[in-house]
Amino acid sequence: MNNADIIDISGNQVQKIKNSDYTFLAFNVSKGSITLKFNSLDEDSILSIAQQVVNEIK
Repeated sequence: MNNADIIDISGNQVQKIKNSDYTFLAFNVSKGSITLKFNSLDEDSILSIAQQVVNEIK
């Protein structure tokens, strides 16, 4: 994704785009690609949910 920041979640590189309307995360794991779009959630909640998803599909 253009202009994405790279963050680490549970050892996986995750692309993150944040603007005033949403936060978008995209990452690849052994079982496929995942994209998550969050509206109106705080940063801690977003990272917690993303970490749960990554850990579940590892």
